[in-house]
Amino acid sequence: MAPATGLIDATTAVTGWGIVRATPSPVVSVGARGAWYRTPSVSATATAKDNRVVTAMSCTGGTAPSGLNTTTATSTWTVSGGDGRHSVTCSATDLKGNTTPVTADFGIDTGAPTVACRPLTIPLRKGGTVTADVSDSLSGPASSTVSARVSSPKVGTFSVTLTGSDVAGNTASVACSYRVTVVPVLKGPSKAKPGSKKTFKVSGLPSKAKVKWTVKAPGGKQVKKAKANKAGVAKLKVKLGGKGKYVVSVKAAGKKARTVVRVK
Repeated sequence: MAPATGLIDATTAVTGWGIVRATPSPVVSVGARGAWYRTPSVSATATAKDNRVVTAMSCTGGTAPSGLNTTTATSTWTVSGGDGRHSVTCSATDLKGNTTPVTADFGIDTGAPTVACRPLTIPLRKGGTVTADVSDSLSGPASSTVSARVSSPKVGTFSVTLTGSDVAGNTASVACSYRVTVVPVLKGPSKAKPGSKKTFKVSGLPSKAKVKWTVKAPGGKQVKKAKANKAGVAKLKVKLGGKGKYVVSVKAAGKKARTVVRVK
């Protein structure tokens, strides 16, 4: 018997004794490129491919297909439903009557996310990180927080612009303010022997700031005035007397710090 002839699917294996493999359905691609879009309407071109011919094709909100009765057919669809979730279904049929429906789900989010600054106070000369929280009720934030590293060379209130984005690609920017203040850091020994000389250092002060040192000893109190250097650092050398508790305190730029030394 001679092999069968005529218009058949190219992937269908035919012998003199009949068909030995079933015909596959058309391969359909809806064309939606992502899960979220930031435009009020979404358009894309769907494609249907078959090894022989595509005889019919349709899409939700689609144009009349082109390329029918060839191996590749296309149809352009449009969704204009506004913000929210949407879906498009495309279907194609081949010469054998095989039909392939494919549905693509996606969302439209045209609104900007919300960027909320976190309050922040930074010590002078230490620097810090300004952070804002990002939220979005539809596509969600691309990142839950955004931040920027800032320096703090001067006392005062400053701001830096932070920009957040959502998954759809919408962005929002906000000026986040932060406060730089004096936070004296006083360092010195916590223990010492009678008659020893020790050095105490305070940092984090404005350049050339006036400094008032106070040392409360078991036998009385000493006060000394000085100035911080350009780096905002001041030092005090103290000769510790007899045994007991010594309180060393410093006041500068309206701020105070203290430490305790136990002499024994």
